[in-house]
Amino acid sequence: MAASPPSAGTYTLDTYVTGIRSLATKALERVPEGSRSWEEALHRRWVPVDYMRCAEFPAASALLSLAPGMRVLDISSPQWFTLCNAHWNPSVAFDYCNILSDELDQVRLIAEALQIRNLRFVRQDARAVAVAGQQYDRVVSISVLEHIAPVEGGDLLALREITRVLRPGAEFALTLPMKAKASVLYVDGPVYERSGNSNTFFAREYDQRQLDKLLERAGLRAAKTLYICERPGVLAMDHWEYGPGRGSRRAAQARRLKALLDRLARRSLDDRLARRYLRWGTSQCGRTVNVAVLVRRIAADGHGGV
Repeated sequence: MAASPPSAGTYTLDTYVTGIRSLATKALERVPEGSRSWEEALHRRWVPVDYMRCAEFPAASALLSLAPGMRVLDISSPQWFTLCNAHWNPSVAFDYCNILSDELDQVRLIAEALQIRNLRFVRQDARAVAVAGQQYDRVVSISVLEHIAPVEGGDLLALREITRVLRPGAEFALTLPMKAKASVLYVDGPVYERSGNSNTFFAREYDQRQLDKLLERAGLRAAKTLYICERPGVLAMDHWEYGPGRGSRRAAQARRLKALLDRLARRSLDDRLARRYLRWGTSQCGRTVNVAVLVRRIAADGHGGV
């Protein structure tokens, strides 16, 4: 199993790729072969970190300072992010909540097989967190807020609940899609807990003004922002999947080319492509596609803090 990184908050993409592949390999030896958990572990040995997560994971980690004795609430982040952080920080208590029972059952079996004992799983709606106020030292959520229904106000309901459960001085690290102009994406078919046949709400894409206003309405303020940007290229996958190239014939060609290269390489190239096309930092460079934000409650004097 991969050695623990030196300290929380310094985890790189390489840390996550190596750590997830190692945990997935170990899980394959311990969970029932053919089960959904086994299939998930097999997939993560092939694709340890998806393309956009290759930037989101280290960016969120750079904002998520952890210390022994802390209590952390994870709002439905990609499960392997949580598994790794709990594994690397055994003296930190993690509560992982998700509204989908099947996802919880799948990851719970993996955590039990890996003997990760400081990770508790709770079926819970982020819009109604079933704990008393001021319980958590840290809250983290990666690419979740944008999906929370209803279209108008679902994200605000979740943020107000998160504000309620933050202890004085606590911090909240989140990532979400950021574009030059805000928009809402719809798809045909069901989305997460929502059934639907056509034109089902899928996600919001925020712009800076919309995000700032949303945080303020929830009683939060950004203390640090890291912009995730994508430079143009043949296999700049966000451009083809969610950006200006979405729906074009070249988008389909880009997906086919990537699938072919993955097969030839006998591994996913998501992390290599992310290293080539994605950059993250305090300034915007290229087309902004995502953002990682560290937020705090607005104090009585109007500043972010306790």
